[in-house]
Amino acid sequence: MNLETNKSLARYSTFMVGGPADYFISATSQEEIIEAIKFAHQKAIPFILIGGGSNIIFDDLGFRGLVILNQSQDFSVSNDSITADSGMRVSKLIKIAQEHNLNGLEPWVGLPGTFGGAIRGNAGCHGLETKDILTSATLLDPKTLQVIKITPQELQYSYRESSIKHSDHLVLDGTIKLQKNALSKEETQALIKENSLKRITTQPRGLTCGSFFKNPPDNSAGRLIQEAGLKGFILDKAQISDKHANFFLNLGGATADNIKTLARTARQKVQASSGITLLEEVQIYDQHGKTKL
Repeated sequence: MNLETNKSLARYSTFMVGGPADYFISATSQEEIIEAIKFAHQKAIPFILIGGGSNIIFDDLGFRGLVILNQSQDFSVSNDSITADSGMRVSKLIKIAQEHNLNGLEPWVGLPGTFGGAIRGNAGCHGLETKDILTSATLLDPKTLQVIKITPQELQYSYRESSIKHSDHLVLDGTIKLQKNALSKEETQALIKENSLKRITTQPRGLTCGSFFKNPPDNSAGRLIQEAGLKGFILDKAQISDKHANFFLNLGGATADNIKTLARTARQKVQASSGITLLEEVQIYDQHGKTKL
């Protein structure tokens, strides 16, 4: 377990923004995650556990505490199920499924972030959400360090929501159930190619976290932002994509404040034009912990 101090956080967010953390630890196992949390307890400082950084904005002034980078990636395969640690990238999970002739994850091709983030936020795309395949998850109570096994029903999943989001609990691992040999290798590759092409043609590349706001019920955040006249809008060095209006981009040199100001502008304009208040999907942190837009 390697402890660093005054560590820049910009490279750990796909927006590439954020100041330094007072302390930073890369944890490569569940045991190291727990040891890092013990360090935070001993120092009496707050901590954040992060994964792929594809759904997070750090403050320009950084974080006055410990940031733990979750790189725990152990896994096991049993028949049609995969159990994987929360630090595993979704892309690697898909590859493992392919190697073991397990189908069902193909819609997730191109989905950024880690398995733990997917479990926490009921991530999904192309019609597949975490709740559709998860059979169990292992959580950690960071205060007591008690490990808890939990069912999908107990996670109270809904669109981009789970009970974990409203607690302090951290995801250590999860088990998903897939289909053994449901498709031939040729059919699997064709489906992967199709889903990959969909993502490339509909979503912008660049320094972005993906969808910034949740879709309101029976509506689309991207469409609402576009109808408010903001598609392609640029503020300082941050832009609302001209390809998909719910994707915000760092054009190079943008600050966290630039991106948050752009997001607030979009929310205000949508509220004024439609009466709908957009809720952020992205996790936003100030110097002391999680906050709101």
